[in-house]
Amino acid sequence: METKQAASQLLTRDQLAQRLCVSVRTADALILSKQIGSLKIGKRRLVSENALSAYIKKQEAATR
Repeated sequence: METKQAASQLLTRDQLAQRLCVSVRTADALILSKQIGSLKIGKRRLVSENALSAYIKKQEAATR
């Protein structure tokens, strides 16, 4: 049960792009520039919900 919950907290590049309303290319650029933390599992690059939340909070603070 805990494994399913943990897996649902990880986003693919496509899901990340959709959540941020940007292209996959932009999502990739954010990951490559380490603006959003990610982890690699096998050949997949995934972003945690926590990393996404931290990025959004940082962006909100920068616009104030």
